[in-house]
Amino acid sequence: MVIKPDDTTVIRIARSEMGQGTLTGLAQLVVEELECDWNKVAVDRITPGQNLARKRVWGDMSTGGSRGIRTSQDYVRRAGAAARIMLLQAAANEWKCRSVSSP
Repeated sequence: MVIKPDDTTVIRIARSEMGQGTLTGLAQLVVEELECDWNKVAVDRITPGQNLARKRVWGDMSTGGSRGIRTSQDYVRRAGAAARIMLLQAAANEWKCRSVSSP
């Protein structure tokens, strides 16, 4: 995922779209976690070649049936939540506030 200076969020999805809404569904999970503007979201499809070039960092890219969302939803949500925490921490650092994880 990439958040650009104009607040556009590019979500990289390593699944095929075969009519079941996998790209949209997975992107929506990230948007929920980030609480970002859906109108400023773009999806970047990862190709098998890109996955191989990066030593299969995206793992299994199969999408058959509902597998695309079912097998990806946990790590996609975690990625969105981790990005949200990093953004909050960056803002806290900029404003010289306490860490977002501090009580």
